[in-house]
Amino acid sequence: MEAHLTAEAAKEKETALLIARKEAEARTSILEGRIHALESTLEEYRRLIGSLQEQLKASQSQTQEVVLKSIEGASGAKTLDVVNKLALEQTRATSGRG
Repeated sequence: MEAHLTAEAAKEKETALLIARKEAEARTSILEGRIHALESTLEEYRRLIGSLQEQLKASQSQTQEVVLKSIEGASGAKTLDVVNKLALEQTRATSGRG
């Protein structure tokens, strides 16, 4: 009878060990799936960051162009105003003499 109980206990222990192994394998499989999904998400974010950095550089370049054109336009307007004032003064000076 004692041998039967020992054999039964060994069988239960073996079954419990097998169940524990299967549960560990299942948890490992689930965690590996999560790791893979997170790695994929990370790679997608890296590509997105790269794309956004390129867009940022393009936007900065466009902003610099607009600023330079604005400065050039303002400078041109000031120059034109000075030329107009000089022409007006010359016209007055010439008409005042004649």
